[in-house]
Amino acid sequence: MNDRPLTDWAPTNWAAPVSINAVISAIAVVSRATLAMPIIACINQLKWVYFKRPHKVSDMETFDSASRGGMGSVKFLFKIPMNGAAIGALVTLLAYFLGPFYQQVIRLEQREIFVSGNETAAAFSFAHEYFTNVSLNAATGTTIPHSIDSRMQGAMIAGVFGNNISSTFSCPSACRWPGPIITLGFHSECRNITVRTLATKRCQDRITGEEVDNSAKVSNNCTLVTPNGIKLVSDYTRTSNWTGYYLTGKTIPFPLVDAPMIEESSFKEPNFTLSANIFTAVQYKINRPSDVDEMIRGEDIHECTISVAAYNYSDIQSSGNELWIGRRDIISSQLSIRSVNANESDSLRRNETFVYSAPGIPDLSIKRLDLESIAGFLRDEFTDIVIEDGVDPEQTFGVSVSLASRNLTESFAGMTEQMTRHIALGDKQQVQAGNVVQTIVFVVAWYHMLILPIFVTTATLFLLMFTIWRSRASTGAVLWKSSALALLFHHITPSDDPVARGAALRCDFADPKDLQRAAKNMKMQKVD
Repeated sequence: MNDRPLTDWAPTNWAAPVSINAVISAIAVVSRATLAMPIIACINQLKWVYFKRPHKVSDMETFDSASRGGMGSVKFLFKIPMNGAAIGALVTLLAYFLGPFYQQVIRLEQREIFVSGNETAAAFSFAHEYFTNVSLNAATGTTIPHSIDSRMQGAMIAGVFGNNISSTFSCPSACRWPGPIITLGFHSECRNITVRTLATKRCQDRITGEEVDNSAKVSNNCTLVTPNGIKLVSDYTRTSNWTGYYLTGKTIPFPLVDAPMIEESSFKEPNFTLSANIFTAVQYKINRPSDVDEMIRGEDIHECTISVAAYNYSDIQSSGNELWIGRRDIISSQLSIRSVNANESDSLRRNETFVYSAPGIPDLSIKRLDLESIAGFLRDEFTDIVIEDGVDPEQTFGVSVSLASRNLTESFAGMTEQMTRHIALGDKQQVQAGNVVQTIVFVVAWYHMLILPIFVTTATLFLLMFTIWRSRASTGAVLWKSSALALLFHHITPSDDPVARGAALRCDFADPKDLQRAAKNMKMQKVD
């Protein structure tokens, strides 16, 4: 039973179950009783060997007490320590501790183990495709609004504000998915482009139109261009208003191209290159003092690019509502992209699908119209948002205005995470069954706790061999004299031997059969 579940204990299936602790307790009792019999016999036998020489008559009682239990054994060790029977007295005392040692041999340990579950018990959702019912107006070539995946847009907004949509896993308590699990999703990559962008800054005096230095205390208009080709603007009117925040972005033309985005019309087939990037946003924050005679104190420019990505998860664990992913590999720029289902007779490319692939992962697919819907929503929400200090806004800016007080990197990371979750829980959802953690009681054997039982058993065997040897070596101390009848049929008689100090212990029977026969034929009564 060592290192096995307690449920494997066969007696639990009996009509009258017996616990493993009860069995151990019974073994301890039987072991002690079994050892007591030879120990008592040996002490009584060695008593006769002891009295082959003259000793105090009171020593007879000391031997007799030692054969009865622990207290007598303690007295024996103090009164007659240098005798072979002292081994029996010591073993008698140690035998009292056999019970606790036997109980410590078996320990019950609770362990959490992973057992194979099913998709209902432990499920992790993922998807390799993202296809919705989005459709185009054949006459105008524009997307029909009510066909767009509004839940995806809701997931994007929730991600900006750090809210989570439904979880991609279900687990009753604690679960594990070894993986790998590969799912289609989106990824954002952000960087600080302040230094490189400010190097392109050009300002003009609003009145004269002449180029002025950025630090000039005059009303001016400034333009900047990011390394990715996105144009930024800022205005400053002395004593009136100035640009404090500017958020803009550009979708990458379709078919997706990986090239500067200043002139979209410059991308013509067949010179384009397919890319996983779909949208780039730039956040431009300008910190100005309240004193109009002072100029800009600081400018901060960040760029975030959203792209299609493959997520490779492995060593996934969960406990309650918490999920831990041991390893998360994001594959985006390494994806190879190809276009399929593009019908030349359909100028609107309604069925065109982009397939993303890389070594070691399955093909991932997104319908062109779905990708354009996502890019269009990003463009509408995060492009050309300007907040000017000193001027009351005349319009509501929507979701993107909240980014003025939020970290762009965190907001876009949250948005792409929720977009990935939405795809995993969408119409093309697949489920990976995991392993469920169960708490199982195991039986663990501590064999080192058997050291005392083994020592006591070995000492008893040694005592038995020693007693047999001493009895055979000593004339008159035959083995049968360990019987209680032998003591009854012995009597003390006067002796002329000066060593015996006037007393001798004698028996009239030399054969145990004669002793037994006499005991059966005699009756004895106590007389006061």
